[in-house]
Amino acid sequence: MVELLKNHPIRSKSKFGYDLTAGHAVIINRVGDLPDLLEKENAAYIVGQDPSEMVEGCLRLFNDSHWRIQIENEARRVSREILSWEKITQDIEKFYHKIMGGEKNDTA
Repeated sequence: MVELLKNHPIRSKSKFGYDLTAGHAVIINRVGDLPDLLEKENAAYIVGQDPSEMVEGCLRLFNDSHWRIQIENEARRVSREILSWEKITQDIEKFYHKIMGGEKNDTA
């Protein structure tokens, strides 16, 4: 399944997170911070504002099943390893401890 999302500032990241977790091949335009991460991780097809780029992305995802499956697998991995609530919570907690004057001890 191909999800077409316009990465609008009002759109919730949890909706997008659902699509990643479900392993949907996502086409997203270059707005906000998520496109950079997803491009680096090969977890989405990133396009500009030109509608022809969106069409090109759709056609490529439909016609290149190997590439689409790779994006779907990377989307699931990113949702588990980078964008999971557990990972985000751990990162925020580490940051909090760092700015409060002490590193968090992971063994405590």
